[in-house]
Amino acid sequence: MNEYVMLRHSERGEIQIVDNHTHIGKNKVCRLVGEGYVMVGTIESELPISSIKRGINYNTTKALDEQYEILRNVQAALNGDLRRQVDET
Repeated sequence: MNEYVMLRHSERGEIQIVDNHTHIGKNKVCRLVGEGYVMVGTIESELPISSIKRGINYNTTKALDEQYEILRNVQAALNGDLRRQVDET
């Protein structure tokens, strides 16, 4: 089981998750605290940090992907590529 430190920036609200069990991780935590981050908790998980972040950001990423698809369709329509829109629907 891995234990990660969760830090939140006091002004921006940005959250960082860091494995502080290594020398590099401990230095990163110190650097982030110096940049205005505050420790808000820990996470215990067998998942790597990247999987935890993907899970936390899943809904946001999905919504952004949908918005990008709308923009791509608008751009295609503006460029006169209406066939692409018809083929994809």
